[in-house]
Order: sequence, then C-alpha cells, then structure tokens
Amino acid sequence: MAVQHRYISNTALPYISNISVVTDGIYFRTGSNVMTSIANYAERRPGFPAYNADRLNETKRYFTWRRWASDWYVMLCTVTSSTTTGNSVVYKQQVGTDATFSSIYTSSKAIPFDFTLSNNFAFFGNGVNMQKYDGSSVTNWGIGTPASTITSSLITSGSLTATIGYLYVICFSNSSTGHVGSPSSFLSTRIVPSSQDVNVSGNTTTDGQVDQVRVFRTTDGGSIYFEHPSSPVDYSTWVSSGLDDSSADTALTSTLAPLAGFNNRPTPSKACTWYAGRIWTTSSSRVSFSGFEEINLGVPEEAFPEFNFFPFGAETTGLGATENALLVFTANNIYRITGDSLDTFHRETAFANAGTHNHATITSNGKVVAWLDAKNIVRVSDGYSMEEVSVPIRPDIQDINHDLAQMSFYDDGVSQFLVLMDGGNDKLYVHDLDQNQWMPPWDISTVTALHAGEVAAGSQKLFLAKNGRILTLNRSSYLDEGSAFTASVTTNAFAVLPDADPNADAAVETLVIERDKHAISTVGVLTDEDPVTDSPTFTTLTNSTDPVNRTQGTNLVEKHFPTEYGPVSRRIAAQITWTSSNQNFKLYSMDVVTRVMGDTDA
Repeated sequence: MAVQHRYISNTALPYISNISVVTDGIYFRTGSNVMTSIANYAERRPGFPAYNADRLNETKRYFTWRRWASDWYVMLCTVTSSTTTGNSVVYKQQVGTDATFSSIYTSSKAIPFDFTLSNNFAFFGNGVNMQKYDGSSVTNWGIGTPASTITSSLITSGSLTATIGYLYVICFSNSSTGHVGSPSSFLSTRIVPSSQDVNVSGNTTTDGQVDQVRVFRTTDGGSIYFEHPSSPVDYSTWVSSGLDDSSADTALTSTLAPLAGFNNRPTPSKACTWYAGRIWTTSSSRVSFSGFEEINLGVPEEAFPEFNFFPFGAETTGLGATENALLVFTANNIYRITGDSLDTFHRETAFANAGTHNHATITSNGKVVAWLDAKNIVRVSDGYSMEEVSVPIRPDIQDINHDLAQMSFYDDGVSQFLVLMDGGNDKLYVHDLDQNQWMPPWDISTVTALHAGEVAAGSQKLFLAKNGRILTLNRSSYLDEGSAFTASVTTNAFAVLPDADPNADAAVETLVIERDKHAISTVGVLTDEDPVTDSPTFTTLTNSTDPVNRTQGTNLVEKHFPTEYGPVSRRIAAQITWTSSNQNFKLYSMDVVTRVMGDTDA
C-alpha cells in the first residue's frame, strides 16, 4: 500500500457555494474573512479602520473627485428619517486640509444624492434638489428662467427711432462660471421709440449665484436677439434701475441670446452619470441629458434643453456608462443609448429581463458596467454583450435586500475587485477580477455605503460606512473600526487520490499544512460528507509535528497533523480557522497523505 499525496500548492481557491459536493476540483465551500489573489495563497482579508474621527448619521453615498490640477475632495451624503421628519445632508472633506467633514448642503427630503463630475464641478441630485459644488460653495445646478416677461417703457427723450419696433429678452447669469440661463418670455408687442430711449427692467431672482443680467434686443423689426452693448448689467444695478437703451442697431454685439428653453435648469432627477460629453439623469420614465453643441451661450453641463430627453414607458431606475454606450435600467429591461451628438444619439433595447431596482447597485470602471439585477444576479456588460459572474455564489445572495445593497469596482494597483455590499446580511462579496473568482464572504456588520475612489494621484481607497463611521480598506491593518475578526475556510469534499478512481478508497493518515509564522487556531477534517449540510462535526486534529528530514523555517512553517485513526474514505474536507488578531496570516499549501486501500476494478 503505497503512500500517495493530494497536494494543493495554490490555496487561493475559488469560493463556490453553488455546486455539487462531488464535483471534481478543490474549492472553498464555506468560510469568512479570507482574501485570495494572484499571489497564490490565502490570507486574512484587510481591515477597515476609521478614516477619521467623524461619527455622522447614516451614510448612503460617497463620491471622490479632484479640481483641475488642484485639490482632492471626498464627499458623502447622510440620510436621517423618522415618522415626522427627514433630510439628506451632503458633506465634504478637502483631502490634506480638512481633518473632518463639514456639511455643505441639506435637502428637506430623506433621499440620498447621486453624484457625477464634469467641467471642474461636482454635480449632485436626489430627485428633488439639483446642486453643484466647486470646492468652495454650493449653488444651484443651472440658472432659472426669468419668471415673467420683462418690462419696457419709453423714456421722454432720446436718440432711438424705430419703424416697426424692438423686442427684448433677458437672461440671468453668473460672471464666474460664465453660465447663462434661458431667456425670459418675449414681449407681446414691439416697442417703437420716436426720438426716445427705452428703459428695460423688471424680473428678479432669489438665486444667490446670479450676479449679472444679460440683455438682448432685436434690430428694428428683426427677430434675432443680439446682446446689448451695455450688457451684462450688474444685478444690483438691474434691480434698482434696469438698463436704459440708446444704442443703434449697428451697435448691437454679435452675441446671440440662448434659444428659448435651451438653457433650462435640469428637471429634479437622480442617477447623475457622465457620458458622451454630457450629464444624464433619470426622473420617472424619462432620461434627460445636458446640452453640448446646441448650446450657443453658457455652460453646457448646466443647460438642459427642454427637448433633450428619451422616454422609456417604465420607471427608469439607474444609469451606467460603458466605453461606447450608456445603459438605461428599468426594473425589467435595459436599454442602450449610443452616439455622441444630437444627430447620432440612438436608443434601442439592449437586454431583456435583466434590469435592476437601485442605481447604487450599478457601477462602472469606464469600460464595463456591473450591476445586481432584479433577480439577484450579478451581471457585467460592455454595452453590447452581457455575462453573469454570480453563478458560484447564487445561494448566498438570493435574499439580498436591494435597498441595502451597493456595488463598486476597486483597483489599487495591487488587486482588482468587484465588490458587492449586502448590508442586510452584513456581508461583502468580493470578486477578484484578476482570477475571475469570488472570495469567501467578508463579514462586516451594519454597513450602509460602499465606494471606491481616488483621493490622491495614483491612490485609490475603498470606503465603507458603518455605524456612522467612515472606514477605508487598509492593507496594513486587520481591524474593523478597532475590532479584530476571526477567519476561516472550509473546502469541499474533494477526492483524496490525485488521479481519482471512483471506486478506490484510501486511508487518510496526515494533513500537512504550510503557512507563515502566524499559527492556525484549529484544523479539522471531515470524510465522505458534505461540509455544509446539516452542520456536520469536523474531527479536530489536535496534535502536530514538524517535518522530520528538514529544518523548520521561521516564515515558511510546515506542520503535520496526523489523523490518528486513519479514516478510510473516498473524499475529505478540510477546515481551518484563525483567531481574532490584528495580524495577517498566509496559508501556502495543503497536502493530504493517504494509503490506497482498495480498488474494485483491480
């Protein structure tokens, strides 16, 4: 009876819960808080220590961004609600300057904000309030249209004489951003001066960002609005006295007024997403998008022409941008918008019965989009093809609460992850994109938000929110908000013989483990039994010895765990646990030493 080995030199095994116990191969069937990677070993997953001393209300969203060649910012949104009141609050921290977060905007509705970045501004909306932040102040996203028609009146004497008459419109504007709102309503009748000047006045606004009024006039009998040579007018001057017009037609500038309805503020909406040089948002059954080539005056990202939208006939639940398409999600279907201009935008159905309920469960790395669909399946798409990546963990996520779930891509230069937060079950499911496999779940309780973002050049952080605290993944720490955590792995019941004969049995004599200097808490084995069914009892291997014929290492330690009774079996499952500790461990290899006992084919 010759000794044989079932040697596992790569313990970065995939985690698979959706599989038969007798399927060929070796994988982790259960476990927690273990990370696997292209390093080819299993180790304790990194911890999530507190990012700073802040303890806020329940955080629901994070966002990170940078001003052009300037400062980096971390922003977040908290939500408070009760039977009588609720609100959502946006906070900011300037990285390297602010030790704590400070509130910059409060909405009266307990709806989290979605964020996007464009033109050196962070834009955010929650379906009620639409705002932007430039690193210093929060202002309305866009500038409103004057509420009523302006007033024009003739002055007793002056230099203007017209035959058919003039028409005027005004726009509110901001001198810093250069943005201009949509024009006021047209005058119903032309004003016809005869050796007179014209005073144009009326229409004010409560929008604090408006510091100028742009005044536009037609030529005598004309229909095109040219900017007046005395425009823009300081807002305080406009309020007190308006503008006295004595300019001849030839003095009008070449700057044209925005077309009516082209520079409107965005409709209250959510799911703010940048694609094809525009910002896209969702509201009810429609997707709206900001202007670009059709905006002749003002900031395109702040102008939402009234006709820039696609209707979908069902509630739109989120957006996701790939490299070449914008995916529009409903609870059932997914639609695709392609093109890069008004002339080339095209809408079509992309995928049926694969929609989602929550924009926060959609994530993009710029090339592909991943999402948790309404049937609790994790899917990935480049906009044209689609694949499921959650087959191995389907049983784990079948009861996931979509309102408490979020997803994010994470790439810190060492690892590339797709992370699914299951806040209802206190789990993170981490898919290693390098190995195309899932890890055993990471147990982290009461998490409410997830986001990966850059906070310095080449430095990306994975943010979590837990109990009002802001946490970030730290590869040098193994504590979650100051608390250590246990870890474990349990393999499937795999064949003990390297070239398994389905009719052969073997006496399992020893389980050999190679690890680093950090000791294992317990080692157990289970023979010929499903390790996750009916909570079977593992036999704990309490004795261990060092290798006989070589010197034991310090950072590469080999331990032999004899089974003592040498159970005869066809398959064996191994279970290894580690105690709570602020230290990493590394599991390098496992070897099952057996003696063949019989073969009915012999």
